[in-house]
Parts: sequence; C-alpha cells; structure tokens
Amino acid sequence: MEDKSILVIGDVAKDTVLELSEQEACLTKNLRSKDREICFEYGEKIPVETIRNYFGGGALNVSVGLAKLGLPVKIATFISDGSSSDEIIDFLKINKIDTKSIVKNGFTNQSTILVWEKERTIFSYHEPRDYSKMKLEKTQWIYLASAAKGSESLKNELISFVRSGSRLVFNPGSWELQNFDIFSSLIKHCSIFILNKDEADEIISDKEDIKKQLQKMLILGTKIAIITDGANGAYFAAQDQYSHMNSFAGKVVDPTGAGDSFACAVLGSIILGKSLEESVKWGMVNSASVVGSYGANAGLLKQNEIENYLKDAKSLKLSKI
Repeated sequence: MEDKSILVIGDVAKDTVLELSEQEACLTKNLRSKDREICFEYGEKIPVETIRNYFGGGALNVSVGLAKLGLPVKIATFISDGSSSDEIIDFLKINKIDTKSIVKNGFTNQSTILVWEKERTIFSYHEPRDYSKMKLEKTQWIYLASAAKGSESLKNELISFVRSGSRLVFNPGSWELQNFDIFSSLIKHCSIFILNKDEADEIISDKEDIKKQLQKMLILGTKIAIITDGANGAYFAAQDQYSHMNSFAGKVVDPTGAGDSFACAVLGSIILGKSLEESVKWGMVNSASVVGSYGANAGLLKQNEIENYLKDAKSLKLSKI
C-alpha cells in the first residue's frame, strides 16, 4: 500500500472572532501607499455584534483538512504547558490527528480576528519558540505551514528528509516571508510551493505578470508553483504548463482560513492520486465551503462532500496562461 502519511509543521492558535456591524468602521485609502485601511473612532468603545472562539493557526487548519479527507496526519507544533492546552489536544484527537509530536512549552499563540464587510483583519500574538525542541518524524509528505522566528533551525532536517524520499510542501507565513532570504533555499527541495498574490508580489516581484511570478517560483526549484488570488481564483504551473482556475462562487461569511483550506485540499487530492487540475478544483470547493462558515476550519469538507460539490461545479473553468 502506498504511504500517504503527512507531517504538518507550524503554529496553532486560539482564535477569537469579532464580527462588527457595518456602521462601526469605515474603509479608507492611504494616498501615499495606496493601501486600504480600516478605521475606528479613536478612544471610543466599539460594539461587537458577535463573538466566537475557535482553534486555528495554519498547522491546525491544514491538519484538520487533511484528516477530513481520510489521510493519516501528524502535527508538530507548540501549545501551552497549562491545563488549557488539553482542549486543543482533545480537538485534534477528535479529528483523528496524531499529537505525539506536540511540544508543551510557554503560551499558546493567540489571534483576534475582526470580520467586517466580508473581510478579516487579524491581530496575532506568536510566542517565541525553540524549534530545536521539536522531534520530527519522517513521513512521506511534509507540510511546512506558518511558523515563527527560530523555525529556520528545521531547514537542514527537512532537507535531509526530502533527500531520503519525503516530499515537501511549503506555504509560508508572515515571519517566513519577512525573512524569505533564510528560507529561499528550501524551495528547490519542494514538491509544492504555495503563495497568495500579495505574498508573491512581496517576495517574487513582477506584480503585473503572474505567469512570470510562477516561472520564477519554478526557477527556484519547486515542482509545482501555486498563487492564489482570492475571488480571482488561482494560478498554477508545473513544468511548462501555466494555468488559471476561477474561484467557486459562494456566500462569504468569514474569509479566515481560505488559503489553508485551499492548500490542504490541493495536497490531499494529489496524495489521493488526482491530477493537478482536479486538485485545484478540490481546493476551490473546500475554500468556498470554509469562507461560508465562521472560523478557519468549521467548513472543511470530507472527500465525498467535495466530490458531490464538484458534480454541480460547472462554473469552474480551466484556462491556459
């Protein structure tokens, strides 16, 4: 039987989602930087319509998504060494995720997510970590998700795993992107390298030419390059084939977790033997389901649920770029 084991490495968090009413904020545009900015009245109390608490973080979201597809998943992460960590362990075990590689140390990361006008703004706290304390187990697939300062200490071990037969997927988070020069040498060992459009603009350049961005990602050495672009769909490339898939239309309630849900479904589909094109369709459907629910992982779909969605997904179209 083919080995489908996956180790997901990265950070988890406790998420508090605050939904604001339309009149409690406004959107402006910075005339100098051209960035859009959400504004509140300074020094005031801002009413919140709803408050919800979830577990999140890239590693947790991806682990849950892969496990929902029936794949054997292990997670390597950090949580607090207090009693509150038992809730996260229980949540992961309920979702059939192997938790033996979790390190209990310090505090669990925290995120407060403001949802306003179908977009989210995230305030995140990442506890400093000593990633050398992680005891990684070699698996057939390794997914490196968002991780904080110190995660560069894992590079040599990850490269060693790839050289001995593992396949690496890299979907970097904020700190890894801000220090991409440290992590860029990992790309030549990647089977799949995933960025969103803003991230590609930040570290790859050629903002106006997504095909060139994909080309540069392939030149860095990854076998498959993917750039997601929100409602505009996703762009992907392998060898000399460059393609675009439009997004799967659906109601947007909370966009938190859109990227993680897309990435885990693409990877899961590839592991299950689907083509890259079909796998991107899986990603689109999974992402649409997640953003239609509150929280980053409540809407994650099982394999049969994705397949049922795809029977009616006539709107998903592939085009060459």
